[in-house]
Amino acid sequence: KADIPLLSVWVLATGMWLTKNKLLLSVVVAGAGICSYLLLRQEKVQQSLWNWAAGLPVIGSWIMHTEMARWSSMFSVLLQNHVSILEALAHAQNALRGDVWRQKAALILSDVRGGKTLAESLQLHQFIDATGVNLVRLGERSGALSKTTASLANMHRLHSQQQMRQFLILLCVCKHLCCISKVF
Repeated sequence: KADIPLLSVWVLATGMWLTKNKLLLSVVVAGAGICSYLLLRQEKVQQSLWNWAAGLPVIGSWIMHTEMARWSSMFSVLLQNHVSILEALAHAQNALRGDVWRQKAALILSDVRGGKTLAESLQLHQFIDATGVNLVRLGERSGALSKTTASLANMHRLHSQQQMRQFLILLCVCKHLCCISKVF
């Protein structure tokens, strides 16, 4: 019957309601879990989440390197197996998960069909960084495009792995800091 702050009243009332309605709360949580699972199995939802995550600060960079590694690896393997450059570009485009990357890859394919060099088109549509463009340009001039794109794939794969490690280390540091703050 003491005069307690309104926030404390809300917290206590919520705690008492949750204690009295455990079954209802369990059903709601289970239903939300099942709905989330069913939603996440849908391709459009997965695509939307992938596109959203690509815009995030840390994860977005990792996704970019993952996409570039996937694209350049597929492109390189196709070229090594004597697939024409246009067919290789079309198939490598299908290896990409993000809509933004697929759209850029479609523009690149269109440009190359129209007579532009691959390096010019990659640079024009900002598909890869300057180092990647130089590798592709070198491959086009030397006739070793499959080898240089394999190097590009390896470079992006290593960047992707490094960024994932850094992200996991950051999570571990945050977890340890939380544990330490609870002790004090």
